[in-house]
Amino acid sequence: MKTIKIIFLLFLLTLVYGCSKPQTEHEDMAPKEAAEALKRANEQVELAKKANEELQKAKDAVEMVRLEGSYAGTFTVMYTYGFEKKSWATVVKLEKGNYFCSGNSGDTYPFGGSGKFSIHGNKITFSDENFWFAIGDWNLILNGEYGYTFEGAKLKFAAYKGDVGYYEYDLERE
Repeated sequence: MKTIKIIFLLFLLTLVYGCSKPQTEHEDMAPKEAAEALKRANEQVELAKKANEELQKAKDAVEMVRLEGSYAGTFTVMYTYGFEKKSWATVVKLEKGNYFCSGNSGDTYPFGGSGKFSIHGNKITFSDENFWFAIGDWNLILNGEYGYTFEGAKLKFAAYKGDVGYYEYDLERE
């Protein structure tokens, strides 16, 4: 927003000084000073952006530590085709940027996953590091980006995965 204001100010200065010949040496310097002010303002904006990015990284690191632990609960899939809904018991462990998710096979392929996880804002991203044989629904493996909430001991993360369905983990710290 500040950048827009400064650009607008420069535009006005250009109109004023561009339409009439400067009468004094001081008036001739005003556009140069405005350009320098704009340059300094842009540098300050960039510094503020970098500081904000570093602050977000620090917040995300704190959140990763806060989420560490073992969680048990339900993994639910609501498929868009056929309007089918399936739920299974699951355990998810988060520790030092690593995760492990176990599930039971029930009436479908085994699901789970393990690997690295990261947080950015209200998103949690899982990067599964396993080799899996061909299965019907790859989204049964905990992998990819999910929106999440964490309140008290309750952790919930969910995502729509293409046209396949909605995948939700509703967990509580053990």
